[in-house]
Amino acid sequence: MVQYMQLPLQLHGRVVPGRGRGKGLGMPTANLGQPEALADMPWGVYCGWARVSSQPWRLMLAHWGPAATFGETVPVFEVHLLGYDGALQGKELSVRVERRLRATRSFPSSAALREQLAQDERQAREFAVTVAPPREDPTYAAAHLAENIAIWRRKPALRAVYAGWYRRISRQLIAGRTLEVGCGIGNFKAFKPDVVATDVHPNPWVDVVADAEALPFDDGAFDNIVGIDMLHHLRRPLRFLREAQRVLSPGGRLVLLEPWITPWSFLVYRLTHAEPVEMGATPPLTPAEEAALPVLPGEYANQALPTLLFTKYRAAVLAQLPQLHLVHGQYLACLLYPLTGGFSYPALVPSVLVPALSAADDACASVVGRWCALRRLVVLEKDRPQ
Repeated sequence: MVQYMQLPLQLHGRVVPGRGRGKGLGMPTANLGQPEALADMPWGVYCGWARVSSQPWRLMLAHWGPAATFGETVPVFEVHLLGYDGALQGKELSVRVERRLRATRSFPSSAALREQLAQDERQAREFAVTVAPPREDPTYAAAHLAENIAIWRRKPALRAVYAGWYRRISRQLIAGRTLEVGCGIGNFKAFKPDVVATDVHPNPWVDVVADAEALPFDDGAFDNIVGIDMLHHLRRPLRFLREAQRVLSPGGRLVLLEPWITPWSFLVYRLTHAEPVEMGATPPLTPAEEAALPVLPGEYANQALPTLLFTKYRAAVLAQLPQLHLVHGQYLACLLYPLTGGFSYPALVPSVLVPALSAADDACASVVGRWCALRRLVVLEKDRPQ
């Protein structure tokens, strides 16, 4: 084995089952097996950056080598993402190894190993103060978008479920101009061609390239604003909500369809979705708190964010939006959406059954949505002058 290797080193792989020892030590790890790219890298503990699918880069600790403390001799590459509590098995993980912290060695006890791991984490956090995460690769975002388009085209059951949601959204709109913020792959615009579609990435279906936190439109320019699966991607969601309040005309509506965290959806999202569910997060609620947030590259996601904003922090959120008030909320998607496999797994239901199952799913959501819904439709309306 060579003694030195040039860093940083970037690799990509799918998380495979491990022995679960990291979780028992208070530091759960994602096992990437034995990547060929590491064949010449010295065994040891490293720090750097990692991300799940297209999510933001996170600080990570990695161990490359055998678990000598437990008597093992076969080397494996294991990664711990600091601050990430989602399920990782089967997910795609990108890793950028930046710095070697120490060599692999055996410890006399699990307690001694935990003490060393705490010291390793402190060193990694010191490293993060001076070394920024990797810059976003636009080709990666384009590839992820293309993958979602391909999945959308080959899954009629998924399209049918979304079409039902789009009809619900359309029923909440008032007459007039409609703006969609964060249009993604352009599905809602295909359903409702008269909307003005915006996104941060330029694409043929995007009418205006715009940041949701700084909309380039005049006050009162639109009668409706639609956001589908976009609010939970905003580091500063109140900036967008204040912008929506400004851009809406009096009596105009903001219609949001977002992931919603219930006991059932928490389990589903944690086990099947790459995006994290961080119910302990504290979103910035005031301009001062927003200004204090560091500027970080890459995309952000927390599927719990809409739930937090409109439950735990609802009063504080509405206090920042004096012209908006909630007029409608509806639980959606208890069972049918998971049966489609979403954008990650094969469909378990044929599209011809979606209409019948939709009725059953709606009935389920109306009765037990508080405990079982995966989505919620939220509608805010702007006050008219007195």
